[in-house]
Amino acid sequence: MKKIILTLGLFFGLFLYGQENVAPLGTLSYDVPDGTYIKDMDNVFQPYVGTWKGSWDGKTFVLRIEKNLKQLNTFPDGSYYYEDELLGKFSISDAATGAIIETNEGVPYGEGAEIYSVGRPKDSRFSFIFSDGNRCSNSGKILLRGNPASGQLNYFYSFKDSWNSENCQYVYQHDIPIPIPTVRMILTKVE
Repeated sequence: MKKIILTLGLFFGLFLYGQENVAPLGTLSYDVPDGTYIKDMDNVFQPYVGTWKGSWDGKTFVLRIEKNLKQLNTFPDGSYYYEDELLGKFSISDAATGAIIETNEGVPYGEGAEIYSVGRPKDSRFSFIFSDGNRCSNSGKILLRGNPASGQLNYFYSFKDSWNSENCQYVYQHDIPIPIPTVRMILTKVE
């Protein structure tokens, strides 16, 4: 009987020790202990995953959104957490010829222009950050509005007062070329 109780106790202890802290999307990172996984438990990201397409000024913009599970986020003080997020890859082509004007499709994350989600969708709005490490770390905000289940989203871009002027060839942020559209447009889901 002692062996059974000891075995059950050991099993139960290992079970509890092995449990991962999980919190729902939208939980603030400073509200959770180190190592917590902020997870898309309700699958709210899924309707955004896929390929979205829009056009403006004779150009075609394709935004491919993927779900990235359990992304490690660290802070200078050594604290850390994991979080599900959406990542975007884009390409811009000439609508008439199909020639690619700009793309980050072949660039690994962390090495160029990046698009990644912030938090979770709220009130038919979903925010993404655009950051371009190759162009003075210029950044902005992409806002997608609407119901993704409808197959259409409104795309808005706004400049964020965040860039690295050190060793930058541009004097003013608004002079830095932005590789993604800065105009409003409608994106239609194609895949």
